[in-house]
Amino acid sequence: MEFQEQLRQFLTEAFPGAEIDYIRQAPRTGRVGASLAWTGFEDVGMLERQNRVWDALRERFTREELRQVAMVFAWTPRELQAIHEDA
Repeated sequence: MEFQEQLRQFLTEAFPGAEIDYIRQAPRTGRVGASLAWTGFEDVGMLERQNRVWDALRERFTREELRQVAMVFAWTPRELQAIHEDA
């Protein structure tokens, strides 16, 4: 299974009910970026969201695999909706 698909599957398992907005690989670096929206992020600050995402990733993936991840945006569904409306 391709790493992007492994990441997608893991994020949906680690954050039940989360919407994966996208998972893309940068053509130049080959690193992966992701964006997810989850109701569990309501009333949680951005730093804490990132801590939760990266703590979960560290539990599942090796250090070598994590080097493939450039970023993971962590939104609430309302925030993601606003982003798409403004686009």
